[in-house]
Amino acid sequence: MARIIDINFSAVSTHDGCTCDRCGQWIKNIWTVKFDDGITAHFGIDCYKQMCKDSRLNEYGMNVMKNILKDLEEWDKRLAKWKSEDLTAENCLSYQYEQADWNNGYWKGKSFEEYRQSWIDAICNDRIPRLKKELEKFKNIDFKR
Repeated sequence: MARIIDINFSAVSTHDGCTCDRCGQWIKNIWTVKFDDGITAHFGIDCYKQMCKDSRLNEYGMNVMKNILKDLEEWDKRLAKWKSEDLTAENCLSYQYEQADWNNGYWKGKSFEEYRQSWIDAICNDRIPRLKKELEKFKNIDFKR
């Protein structure tokens, strides 16, 4: 049983196309699908839709799963950014905004480390686990390649 971990679409010129991994036709509109077992497959539009039908997942379900995967990737990047040592009080615009003279918000006068830790806690303890839980809805769907 193969689970999808990433989906991307690209439209390329005739010379930059590739063959569909399902039917072997030359394709310009390419759905690139990465599976949890490490295989990356390229499908044309018709074969991608057929894969969705074979898995008993409609187009809406595929769009929901694709959006969850995209959001999860984005929040993982944000978490890595907030945990990196490259982010400092001097180059963090949101922290500078909170420290402005005219702003009397909660973070006024608080340290950057407190601000950073609150973002990490919010991302780790709220958003990422929620997205992973939403993705679990698709765990029993078998995608035939």
